[in-house]
Order: sequence, then structure tokens, then C-alpha cells
Amino acid sequence: YYAQERYRAYVDVLADYSIPFDPRLVSPSLAWSRNAGRQAVQLLFEERALRAGSDVQALVAASDWQAHGAWSALQAYGLRVPEDVALVGVNDNRESRVSTPPLTSVALPYRELGQMAVETLLTLLDGGQVNAFTTLDARLTLRQSCGCADADLEGAAVPPAPRRCR
Repeated sequence: YYAQERYRAYVDVLADYSIPFDPRLVSPSLAWSRNAGRQAVQLLFEERALRAGSDVQALVAASDWQAHGAWSALQAYGLRVPEDVALVGVNDNRESRVSTPPLTSVALPYRELGQMAVETLLTLLDGGQVNAFTTLDARLTLRQSCGCADADLEGAAVPPAPRRCR
């Protein structure tokens, strides 16, 4: 489900900016692991023969683990992040904050998600009604792996969005 939602967001943003969808730039759904990130880079650069800089300027992984695996594969090809390929992940794990350069990542609201899960469980145990589906907004954490300069990062703070439920 989460991989599908992230893929849908990718397709939606392309459409919002009138960028044509190119299936060669998307890997099939893979595991949430470092090895999956390495496999995706291998698929793009070896099997599909895409070139960094001209065909691929950035990689967006569905998780930080995949992004770190992709990073290792990019290094094996002699490519640098962000000079040759920008890199973004999802989850904002600890390793992403201390990597060199630090990984740009989408931070998920795990604390709020846990609180909401407990509140939902307590409501159900009390016989109450809950929403069938609830979403929480994520937050983009810009760091140097996307190619942004430090001065750009300071001005890019995005305030947290209000909760949305559906």
C-alpha cells in the first residue's frame, strides 16, 4: 500500500508539472531494503542503459534504506551524490542525518501515527466509531543529497501541515 501511494504521488507530481511519464525511469516494486536500492540502480544503468546526467538527474527511493543501497551502487559506478545524481529517500532514518552528504528525506509522522493508533484502539474498545481510513501528512527534510546549497536549505523550512482525515 505505501509503495503504491508513493508511486501515485510521483505520477501526480509529474502531471502537476506537465512532465511526461517515462516508464524506463521507474523500477518495479522491490523490497524495503538496501539491496533493492542497488538492484534498482543496476536496472536503470545496466539493463536499461540510462546515463547519469542526461537520462537520470535524480533518484527518489521509496525508503531511506533503498536510497542508501542506491547510493552504494552509484558509488560503485563512480557517480557522486549530489554532483552527478541527486538522491532522496523516505523515512528520515538516523543514518540519513549523518551520511556524507546528509540524505534529503521525507519524514513520516511516526509519533503521531502511534498516538493515533492507541486512540483508535481505545475508542474501539469503548464501543465507539472510528474513521475507516486516516492519513497524516509527511514533511520534506531537505539536506545536501538533493543538491541544495546550505543557504537554500535554511530558507526551505516548511511548516507542518494540519492533519487530514479521509
